[in-house]
Parts: sequence; C-alpha cells; structure tokens
Amino acid sequence: MNDLEFVHSLSASLGQAVRMGDGWRLPQCPDCNGPHEGLPCALNLEKEVYFCHSAECGKGGHISELLEREKVFSFKSTTKTKETSHEASTEINIDEYQVATRDSETYAYLKSRGINRGTIELLDEPLREGKNGERCIYPFRNNENNVAAIQRIFFTETGFKNKVRRYSGKKGNAYARLKNGSPLIISEGLENGLSVLQHLGKDHGLLVCGDVNGVQSLAEKGSWAIAKDTKIIFAADNDKTNAGLNAGRKLIEKYKKRVLVYVPSTPSTDWNDVLVQKRMSKEWL
Repeated sequence: MNDLEFVHSLSASLGQAVRMGDGWRLPQCPDCNGPHEGLPCALNLEKEVYFCHSAECGKGGHISELLEREKVFSFKSTTKTKETSHEASTEINIDEYQVATRDSETYAYLKSRGINRGTIELLDEPLREGKNGERCIYPFRNNENNVAAIQRIFFTETGFKNKVRRYSGKKGNAYARLKNGSPLIISEGLENGLSVLQHLGKDHGLLVCGDVNGVQSLAEKGSWAIAKDTKIIFAADNDKTNAGLNAGRKLIEKYKKRVLVYVPSTPSTDWNDVLVQKRMSKEWL
C-alpha cells in the first residue's frame, strides 16, 4: 500500500485529508475535534506521526495508535506486502528502545519537573527513549512478567510544555513496577510517583498505573502485582471529579489497613505539582 492509498484509507475514518504544500492535513483534529482555521492538524507519513499545531490543542502522537483508536488497520501494514492485523501480535520488545542517559531529553524533562538525577537512577526498570521522539518510555508488565504495553511522551516543537502521552499495547491488568521496595508507592503517573519516591527515600518501591483507571484495575484484579503483606502508599491526584480519591477507596476496600492514601490539599493538583511548588514537606506529614 503506497502513501496515497494509505491517506485515502485514513480519510475514510477521520475525514478527508487535504494535501497542503509537501504534506497532508486533516480538516478536523482527532484529539480536540477541531475544526481549526488553516487546517493545522498535520500528518507526517515518514515519521508516522500526526500533530495539531493549533494553539488551543497542541496534541498529537503516532498514527498507528490513532488508527487503533479509530478501529481501522494498523499503519505498520503500509510497510508490508501482506497486511497483518494489529491484534495478531501484542508482544512488545522493550529492548528495542535505548536506556535514557544523563544527557538525554528524558532526564532534562524530569529535571524541569523537579525530579533529581539520583531519583531516576534508583529505578530497577530504567526509563528509555525511541528513535521517533519518544521519551520517558516505561513498560507495563502482566502477570506473566511480559511487556503488555508501554507509555511514551512525545515532545512537540515548542518543547516540554505541550507534551503528548501515548500508550502502545494493552495495559489492562498490566502495571509498571519501576522499583522494588517497601512500602510500595502506587501512583497514577510517572512524575507523581517519582516525586513521592524522591521525598520518601530510596527504600520505597514504585508501581505506576498510568492513570486512575489503572489504579481501579489494580484494586479489582491486580493483587498478583503486590507482594503479600506489603504496605501500600497511594499518591492520588486531587482532581475535580474525585476520581483519585475514589480509586483510593477501592484500594482500601481491597487491601484494608495495608493502604495509606495521600491527596494534595489544593484542588486540581497532583504530587508533582506539590514538588515543583516546594510544598512537599508541608503536604506530606
């Protein structure tokens, strides 16, 4: 399948793509649902990514994940003579991604969020980087210790401000155990977990769920991921919907007195916000 045939297939799912200059544009952004004046949502077929240049949006990611979300064929099929189903193989080789070094964008981004180099280097599961702008890559493993999914952060041309997160694979009942230790810190996202680990110290473990749905999954069916009798510290977000607090209640229902739930005092903040604002000592009693 050539690029033109691919664009037609993409258009059938996402709306008619428009050729502009030496590239293709979508009339409606799939993330913010546009439309925006000037067709700012661009497709880069060579790098297999899309990005909305609108100031109101700034989102983007891999086309393959966009297509998966829209339930059409995988973009990777365009590079093969025989089309294969995305569902045919969910195996992910984490070693295809290089371990992030001290001079990498991964370290630079986390430093901008208040995370020290020493904290990153405490992790038993190292953070990684890809060849197509993917940074802060970390794996989600299932109960057979296989990598079922990864999460990545794509930085836009404007730098760290408009970062985009994307999953690849299936992370249902799979979790990112980044550091062994006890008590075990459980967080929704990477930056939150590292912030709390940095504050509490190197003896603690860290398990990242990716989002609040992952925390709820951990409470409902993820007991295999937590060693028996391990004490748990859940670093919840303080969001408007109380989703983090509700997920904490589910963890308490499941693991009883083994769980302590911490929520920032300020609405619409998380523990990385608290760290950046230098309020961790006041908030974390």
